[in-house]
Amino acid sequence: MASMMKQRVVGVIENMSYLVCPHCGDDHHIDVFGAGGGATVAATLSNRFGYDVPVLGQVPIDVRLRAGGDTGRPIVLAEPDAPAAAALTSIAQQLTAKGRGLAGLQLGLTPAGHRPAAEVV
Repeated sequence: MASMMKQRVVGVIENMSYLVCPHCGDDHHIDVFGAGGGATVAATLSNRFGYDVPVLGQVPIDVRLRAGGDTGRPIVLAEPDAPAAAALTSIAQQLTAKGRGLAGLQLGLTPAGHRPAAEVV
């Protein structure tokens, strides 16, 4: 999609990357869905686009993340020391450090069903 829209992919975020062990804490990760998927996607995109597409972060599975979304109180505010909150904060810091957003850029999109005024009958 990014390529079709002439946009640059800034990185890959691996969601539900692992589960923090409920017994050992953040010292032990359980790879519920396997490991290395984000790195594989980043490498594939880097090869395809011809520039570095890094893994920006790995967000662990955390029920509090979902609960915060449901209640409107994000985990980064409710429990900033949680591993998922730390991962999201790190990702946000990396993205804001880049200093370039899409604000004011033409993306070349036309809403479905929209016709220019000259075509309206």
